[in-house]
Amino acid sequence: MIHVYLKTIEGKLYTLVLDKKIPLAKLIEVIMETTEILREDLRLVFRQRQLTDVDEKTTLEDCGIEDHSVIHVVKRWKRCSCASNAECV
Repeated sequence: MIHVYLKTIEGKLYTLVLDKKIPLAKLIEVIMETTEILREDLRLVFRQRQLTDVDEKTTLEDCGIEDHSVIHVVKRWKRCSCASNAECV
């Protein structure tokens, strides 16, 4: 079991205790439950690279995530389809 820290852009810090063999997809599910950020809005950054769950078999260990690693949780910005940003709500 390893301790993984999630740090949000708002400055919140979450601590998760996980098995380093869990798939990245499972980590994303846990983060969604913990932070209440939707999957399509969720971006994870670790060691200056974005983590993606392209493969169901990719584990935390495969991504280099170790005990006391910090993963930055960034919420994706929605793109505005209007002509100017002043009209966006």
